[in-house]
Amino acid sequence: MGIIKNNFTKKLGKKNRKKGFTLIELLIAFGFFSIIIGGVIILSVRTIEANQRAQAVQSTLENAQFAIELLSKKIRTSSFIKSSGSYSSGIEANELFFIDNLDGSKYCYLFGSDKNSDGKKDLVVYKDPPTSTATSCSTMSSSSYSILSNKFINITGGFWLKESDYNNNPQKKGMVTIVVDLDYDSQSLGSVAEKNKVKIQTTVSIRDY
Repeated sequence: MGIIKNNFTKKLGKKNRKKGFTLIELLIAFGFFSIIIGGVIILSVRTIEANQRAQAVQSTLENAQFAIELLSKKIRTSSFIKSSGSYSSGIEANELFFIDNLDGSKYCYLFGSDKNSDGKKDLVVYKDPPTSTATSCSTMSSSSYSILSNKFINITGGFWLKESDYNNNPQKKGMVTIVVDLDYDSQSLGSVAEKNKVKIQTTVSIRDY
């Protein structure tokens, strides 16, 4: 009787031990769980970054279109324009100086300045009063202010210029091609950044007076 009871106890003990988990099994399960949770977190973070990127690009794109439209209207009514960028020389300049015919104010639009000190390039403008003696961007006396900026996006671009020939051919209208490049932090995004680059370009004819 004692032998039977002892054998029954051993079998019961073995059966009970099979119901638990060993340390190795727990570690393996924890490892799989960590991998799954890590993947979910990475996917969530990238989704948030993608949404943030899309919103930043869309917002800046809309602002850029508005800024270009405003600049185009001013250029059409300008009486004098000056830039080192021209079609004939094949040079794209980052600045454009002109005098507004409506009120005589003098403007300088400049790409490439980090006006907000956030590590991203902006489009800034200088505006001098009609009494100013400025004849180029380098002779402007006013302080600049940003008209197009975003803390996530580098805003660069330039101007291609064909000046009007007022003295020899008054009917020869000049024109300016405005190019704006929006680049969502390409250094941190690597090859993915190619999908987050937007170029806007428009050409404006100048009305001669």
